[in-house]
Amino acid sequence: MLCRVDREQRATDTYKRINPLGRVPAMRVDGRTIVENAAVLAHLAARKPALGLMPADGTAERDAFNQWMSHFGTTFHIAYGPFFGPARYIKDEAQFPAVKDKALENVRAQYKFMDERLAKNEFILGSKRTALDPYFYGMARWAERAEIPLTDYSNVLRWKKALETDPAVAFALATERGESAKSPSGACLAPLDLTKL
Repeated sequence: MLCRVDREQRATDTYKRINPLGRVPAMRVDGRTIVENAAVLAHLAARKPALGLMPADGTAERDAFNQWMSHFGTTFHIAYGPFFGPARYIKDEAQFPAVKDKALENVRAQYKFMDERLAKNEFILGSKRTALDPYFYGMARWAERAEIPLTDYSNVLRWKKALETDPAVAFALATERGESAKSPSGACLAPLDLTKL
């Protein structure tokens, strides 16, 4: 089952039984909970190796995959932190606009970096889908909330539009909108009521 968990829901006792840190994503598998983007995506890719969502161990492609997964988690994703939650970084609310402006400067630099990698085919995204796609797609969607025009990053925009033709992405977006939906494989139904867990 797949469900959207709003910021307010993440602070509830119900959700904290799933992830005590109150963060997303979280996935229940065989009675255990897996958290953190990289762990969830690697688990999903490893469950169906025939899909090729993660390159084989010991290959240059796997090294690149690991490098980009780490980059997303430790550089790109974190660049957005001060924009979405300036209070985590500074107490003085009068300084929030300056903190957010600096965050957006860092975020724009990340989009530029990714745009250049996509232009030169130096990046693993593109012709073949991998477990990196959903992570980067989420951050590409954040551009709208941050009022960053992806038209400034044409390769990122082209990649994002191409990914939106994927039925699995359509399913996830329907889930986010709160619509009842069935995944392309039929394995997931949405939405899920957290109070029933």
